[in-house]
Amino acid sequence: MLLWTATTLWLDRPRPAPPGPFDLIVVLGCRVLPDGALSPTLARRVACGAAAYHQGLGPKVLVTGGAVKGAPQEAAAMAYTLQREHGVPSEDILLETQAQNTWDNAHYTLQTAPDARMLVVSCNWHLPRALLHFRNLGADAEGLGARGPLPDRLQAAAREAPAYWLARWRGSGPL
Repeated sequence: MLLWTATTLWLDRPRPAPPGPFDLIVVLGCRVLPDGALSPTLARRVACGAAAYHQGLGPKVLVTGGAVKGAPQEAAAMAYTLQREHGVPSEDILLETQAQNTWDNAHYTLQTAPDARMLVVSCNWHLPRALLHFRNLGADAEGLGARGPLPDRLQAAAREAPAYWLARWRGSGPL
């Protein structure tokens, strides 16, 4: 119980932007609603990635995520939102549309941009596991965390804690 609680709090810690510039900003997918709208969690990730782009941390944004469980494709929904709501030009957005999980995000992103220095954008609680996968696959990657409301963050971090330790134990590979 102590390890789970400590991991939950560690996963939720603030993560400021690392020094750039980066070759690529990578925004990891998350649930898209049946109507194609971004879930609140995904909307925060996209907004964080757009802010990093507008701050000059990277010249391109790669959005990664396929169609999971019959929902609309994550990457397409994220790209649409980056353009329409955040003013990122379409020529600066790359889509990776095959990923079904966090390991896939890393795997397919590295197939697209194997030598890029990457700024991986996800939720604070998700970044440690995401960066573990990216780095285990050979990426030069740093992370930037999007933060939501405290109850949401703690609930998500509590769910993420076992997945993080399983990924550490198993090494890189899909969970």
